[in-house]
Amino acid sequence: MSGFGSALVNHGLVAAKATTDLKELKTPCSLAIFENTCAEWQIAAQGAFTQSIIVTTIYATLGMDAVIDSVKDCNIAAILCNRRSVEKLCKESRNMPSLNLIIYSNDMVGVDETVS
Repeated sequence: MSGFGSALVNHGLVAAKATTDLKELKTPCSLAIFENTCAEWQIAAQGAFTQSIIVTTIYATLGMDAVIDSVKDCNIAAILCNRRSVEKLCKESRNMPSLNLIIYSNDMVGVDETVS
């Protein structure tokens, strides 16, 4: 788990201040998890916590508009999603200027399934 957190730091995320206000949050210190509850969800959350990175969850059942709003409102720098969501996130990336890193899982994606 700490390896995941270290990878986030290597990609530019930083530890959050000990105390902060969301209105003051300007540094890339947050990871959004937009995925069903699965092992990767837990690994990502725990890994981020090892580096004092803020975790924001976005229910996987919510639409892309909710993801865009969450990323913008919380100044999200990285997101963990299902591989099925990567293309949609990339298409909307211009609406989420703080988002610099997309990490995906293969939860519930078949071995032979092609996802565009």
